Amino acid sequence: EFSTDAWKNPCGAQGICESLGLSLRIGLIASLTATILGTMIAFALGRPATLIADQMGLGKTIQAIGLINADESIRKILVLCPATLRANWRREIEKWSVRPLRIDLPKNGATPDPEADVAIVNYDKLVGQSGKKVRDAIMAREWDLLVADEAHYMQDPKAQRTVAVLGKAA
Repeated sequence: EFSTDAWKNPCGAQGICESLGLSLRIGLIASLTATILGTMIAFALGRPATLIADQMGLGKTIQAIGLINADESIRKILVLCPATLRANWRREIEKWSVRPLRIDLPKNGATPDPEADVAIVNYDKLVGQSGKKVRDAIMAREWDLLVADEAHYMQDPKAQRTVAVLGKAA
């Protein structure tokens, strides 16, 4: 629950920023931004699913990583994103994660490494007959967190990538 007290104490009474591994990592980001990030992460922690739909550049990636930092039970993470963002996701996880995570970016139709903590797969690798092997490998594994970056890629319920990720509409 948001409180105006957060404006006075950027990390809140419980030291939420510190518990999320953000206090030292944020560095030059303004304390107000840290408060907002911490509040949003705390909001997501209490829910089975959360849609983060902020404007570009406001820290959605950091919020997702902050959620991973805050909840140690999140051990297996699947990040779905456009191909152009895969390397960025790796960089950001390596930069902001407060625990070591083995990251896999499967290439050329390879399936995600079952030993990896984080698999970063682009949407296009899931579609069509060539994507069946990747989809099957993903479906065979239990994931603690799915991050669907640029989720507008799944706006058409009949599109192959939407069906590959969400299934067919009833």
